[in-house]
Amino acid sequence: MVQKKFFSLIIVILISTSLAGCAGYLQRTQGARAKFNKGYFIDASKEYKKGFKHPGRNNLLYLLDTGLSLHYAGRYEESNRFLLEADRYAEKINYFSITRQTASLLTTDYTLKYRGEDYEKILINTYLAINYLMLGDYENARVECRRINEKIIKYNSNGKRNYKLNPFSIYLSGIIYEINGEPNDAYIDYKKVYDLSPNFPLVKKDLFRLSSLLNFDNDYRKWRKRFSLKDLKKDDPSNGELIVILQCGFSPQKHQEMRVIAVPAYHPRPSIISYAKVYINDKYYERTYILEDIERTAIDQLKAKIARIIAKQTAVSAGKYAIANTVGKETNQPIVRDILLLFFYATNEADLRSWLTLPQNIQISRISLPEGNYQVMLKFYDNHHRFVKDKIWSDVKIGKNGHKTMLNYRSVR
Repeated sequence: MVQKKFFSLIIVILISTSLAGCAGYLQRTQGARAKFNKGYFIDASKEYKKGFKHPGRNNLLYLLDTGLSLHYAGRYEESNRFLLEADRYAEKINYFSITRQTASLLTTDYTLKYRGEDYEKILINTYLAINYLMLGDYENARVECRRINEKIIKYNSNGKRNYKLNPFSIYLSGIIYEINGEPNDAYIDYKKVYDLSPNFPLVKKDLFRLSSLLNFDNDYRKWRKRFSLKDLKKDDPSNGELIVILQCGFSPQKHQEMRVIAVPAYHPRPSIISYAKVYINDKYYERTYILEDIERTAIDQLKAKIARIIAKQTAVSAGKYAIANTVGKETNQPIVRDILLLFFYATNEADLRSWLTLPQNIQISRISLPEGNYQVMLKFYDNHHRFVKDKIWSDVKIGKNGHKTMLNYRSVR
């Protein structure tokens, strides 16, 4: 006869699963996402904050979505409070609570606290770095850049993964070194970016520019020959610089690919916007280029671990069948076995939670300008180079002697 404790566990699982199905994160945050998708970032942050009235397994997502909504609203200090808490929370979650792990094996991973995908936890520090950069806190921005690559090294060593170092964070670090008057260290970082992303056009100009500034004659000749930049005009060192950070579209969303074996897959949510051209006082200067492809990173990381997910879910499905069969035999009630099998099938869901307010990609552009006030316009284009929309800043102040002016914009189209 099946022990009473076992039946009690089944009842608890049934109740917890029912509650999980009625209170999913996606359903609870529909209103917040609707506001966010229209660009109403402050209103979206207020909606996401309501989730903290119901602490539970989705706390990390509430912290992430609230922090990112505030980031896009330009409330960088407040955004940091939520993102720093998200960073701490992601590190301390107890992933291996025996009771919860047992429940998730018999029902769904929704019964567990959401711990975040590796790329999401890395992007927490990316956004902290951008926040600090926008606030002019360059030391803390550099700390976050270092933490990104420390995390990647940690994930590679602990989980036998093969993640590349993050070129965007290293590039930000190079910018910060330049701000602090350390062009040699900036040059070292830009060389690392080139090794990781050799097709990123801006870093070629940076290597050419700094090798000239630092009188690295051999490197200067090497880059000039390799990049065919012999006719590139050298920037006036008395100029300031405009740096545009453009974030486009939405990161991919998880969907369940199979039913018998619960396996997630990312479905892209392509942006209409492919790139932007930067106009200064109605004159075209430069376009933006992708340096952080969040969509590609998310899909690649999931593919890398899909074999482990399938192996786990296959074992879980076999275990569920064995449990249902045993209960049916012990009770001498085949109908009980069939009910349990139906229940296990109905609750066989992949965990489809993810940080949905992330963009599809992060792009950047850099323009050297004399000191003064300018009108800056971004003209956005699709994959077929057709104009989509524009965004204008009417009074952008550019400093002198290498001073960096940052513009940070999110397109939700």
